[in-house]
Amino acid sequence: LYDTASMFVGVDSDALIDNGDSYVSMFDKKDPPPVTPDENDPDGEGTVSLSGLELPGYGELYGYIRFVDHDAGNIKLFYGDDTATLKKGAGQSSRSFMPGFGRSILVGAHVNSFFAPLKKGDTVEIKTYYGVYTYEVFDIRVIDPSKSDEAPDLTQDSEELLMLYTCYPFSALWRSERYVVYCHKTGGPDVR
Repeated sequence: LYDTASMFVGVDSDALIDNGDSYVSMFDKKDPPPVTPDENDPDGEGTVSLSGLELPGYGELYGYIRFVDHDAGNIKLFYGDDTATLKKGAGQSSRSFMPGFGRSILVGAHVNSFFAPLKKGDTVEIKTYYGVYTYEVFDIRVIDPSKSDEAPDLTQDSEELLMLYTCYPFSALWRSERYVVYCHKTGGPDVR
């Protein structure tokens, strides 16, 4: 179990979360389940029909995140970002949009240095049950969450942005800032 956590650059046993029964890892070296293409989009690159899409419930696993440029395995992606959900893996804010909707996607994690390996130009892949999405890192910022002018903008609608965030500084006991990785969408079907 510790080997599973240590394969992720910058993560140690803190990546193991006590779920009350046993320790579980939020990193899964196995491949996620295959994507079932929408019948209206058999090649997975055009559009996915919103009417045929079943959105996940709060706290449900709906995908996997992979850092293409780093051998980190697959990080479980859940819909929701409360404490219980974040103990299982990365969690998408329910105030943000799902991949493919052309708007802001906000994904957080509790783990120290969870997104630290990412650098500008790196590729982030999100594999959902309705498509595979790729994003390119274009900016990394450390922000003060108490300053609204520094907070990620969930209202923008000019492009699909993936924002990954975690507490910062990574090695401190008290983490008053947030580490935010900003990514542009580079591939994957649009949901319409």
